[in-house]
Amino acid sequence: MRRSIFSLLLLLPLCGAGHAVPAADSLPLHPPAPAIAPAMIAFSPAGRTEELPQLAGDTLPAVRTHRIERLPLDRRRHTCRDGWRRMIPIHVKVQYAGGMGFLSFGAGWDYGRKCQWETDLYLGFLPRSKADKFYVTTTAKQSYIPWSIACGNRFAVEPFYCGMYVNTIIGEKFWVKEPDRYPRKYYTFSTKIHTFLFIGQRLTLYTNRCTRSLLKGVTAYYELSTCDLYLISAVTNKSLDGWDIVGLSFGVKLQLF
Repeated sequence: MRRSIFSLLLLLPLCGAGHAVPAADSLPLHPPAPAIAPAMIAFSPAGRTEELPQLAGDTLPAVRTHRIERLPLDRRRHTCRDGWRRMIPIHVKVQYAGGMGFLSFGAGWDYGRKCQWETDLYLGFLPRSKADKFYVTTTAKQSYIPWSIACGNRFAVEPFYCGMYVNTIIGEKFWVKEPDRYPRKYYTFSTKIHTFLFIGQRLTLYTNRCTRSLLKGVTAYYELSTCDLYLISAVTNKSLDGWDIVGLSFGVKLQLF
């Protein structure tokens, strides 16, 4: 009996050898990560699009792009006003020479999408030292400024502009219609009213363009001009040189609005 019991005890380990249980410390602490399936190409019928799922590792952070805006060369802007405010001049000018007197003081308006048109009214004077007596002149002037080229934020160059103006001198010595003391059609022009043509260039310095101060900019300019009387003299007198019928003038414009 004892021998049979001892034989059974020896057989018990052999019976459990086919189902060995691993030790507790040999088990993995974390389950293995699932394998990432390779990207698959999806085919869809014509006319349909399907978005494939994107792996988290393939996403890139959004990159902000800053678009650089280039300012135009012509930065003139017309100030629109309503009602009676349109009658207020938006700039004043002072001009030396030009057939308008020794000095002339004017005020005017600009208009057009790019302020390319200017209309000015001047009041000038001719001192006694420049004539036989003191004279007063009045002038209506129209200018066309097709281009304005910005040079940085403070300066602008207007390489060419042109126009015309009509000047009148006040005095009994000058007349529109030929006086009776002259033979008929002795003079074919008026000595009181003259029409001028001019070309010129300007340089502008912007002072306080975006503020509420009164002065917005200062413009210096020069002009080459001639009038109807000079042109008639050049036709009838061949000895006159081209520069004999051209006058030079200088001026300053103060932009207020």
